[in-house]
Amino acid sequence: MSKAILGTTGAVLLGGASTITALIPMVGSSIVFIRKYYFGLFLSVVLIGVTNGLVVLPAALALLPVGSTQSKANQGLDDEKPDNICEQFPAILGTNVSAKEASV
Repeated sequence: MSKAILGTTGAVLLGGASTITALIPMVGSSIVFIRKYYFGLFLSVVLIGVTNGLVVLPAALALLPVGSTQSKANQGLDDEKPDNICEQFPAILGTNVSAKEASV
């Protein structure tokens, strides 16, 4: 769980801090509606989101099973490392030319 918390804490805190910083000018508004509804609601949504990101998300990530990063379909393919990226992803790159054929 500590890995999950460490992985998400920085981004969540920076996002919350930057949003709260952007909301600060609303506090000085002379219009009560702006202070009460815009600032109050946005601040509460940001605080709920930060709490969710710091507590709920890491706890949910910690519950996921940690296994191999390889899928079953890709197991055993690590022995053959292609020289060219076109060999790894021919359909994505739109070519079936291998590095050996391309150099000829």
